[in-house]
Amino acid sequence: MRNKFTLKIIILFIFFFINIKGQDSFYISPGISISWSGDASIMWGWKISVGYVVMEKYYYNITFGGQKTLLTEINHSNIKYSYLEIQRGDFWGYYPLSAGGGIGMTFLDDKIYPKISLYAGALIFINFNYTINRNVFDVGGRLVLPIPFKEEYRRLGPG
Repeated sequence: MRNKFTLKIIILFIFFFINIKGQDSFYISPGISISWSGDASIMWGWKISVGYVVMEKYYYNITFGGQKTLLTEINHSNIKYSYLEIQRGDFWGYYPLSAGGGIGMTFLDDKIYPKISLYAGALIFINFNYTINRNVFDVGGRLVLPIPFKEEYRRLGPG
């Protein structure tokens, strides 16, 4: 079952790429996060995204990452999970300010749960993640570093 669901997510992601007109650039984006979870714990996490951006308009990506308890109260258990999701975002106002969301799956305690996420920002993002049927959520910040595959886009920015 896990492999079928993962395969469906990957096929859906490929479908998004096929329907995009006016190619701009693929990119890779590593990131780190710190967040507060619903059980009063501080979490830290990592992620790696591979996606496609139409500059100054929108982007799609597939993200794999993990979250782990950093600090917790004495009577709370530690949480550790990984996730896989498809995200879509739009640029707002000026580049690179963007907002978007994602759907995917959380791998927790040898089970798979549906997951949703919302985020907004520019290199530093505010994000919300919720694992459905397990009532696991976190709210926090994420620092990302998108690296476009096209060399001319790597020169964008101040200066």
